[in-house]
Amino acid sequence: MSLTYRILDASEWDRLLPFLDSNFLPSPESSSAAIAEDEDGNIVGILFLQVVLHMEPLILTSPKVNFARLHDTLYNALGDRKGLKFYCFSDKDIIDGMVEHLGMKLLPYRVYEQEIA
Repeated sequence: MSLTYRILDASEWDRLLPFLDSNFLPSPESSSAAIAEDEDGNIVGILFLQVVLHMEPLILTSPKVNFARLHDTLYNALGDRKGLKFYCFSDKDIIDGMVEHLGMKLLPYRVYEQEIA
């Protein structure tokens, strides 16, 4: 079986619907999909690369700054984008407590990094 590998054009994004519920399908405006197609043009493999929103860095130069109000300002600015998710990566207990207080939930994911050389 011969396979063709390519980046799926945004105009073809609906071809991904048989593979993912539309609630979980990343937006073509903020992601790319590498696909593998068989000789008949059927998609037989997909790998997504997504731009993921995350909160960082946090810079506080005054003890009067309210982290929750900073968070709420960002959250409310995105209020019309129902279903959009964002993340906070933390390596400190104090940050864990701050984001948990806001209702963010801890996920069981491992995070790996790769740099384009």
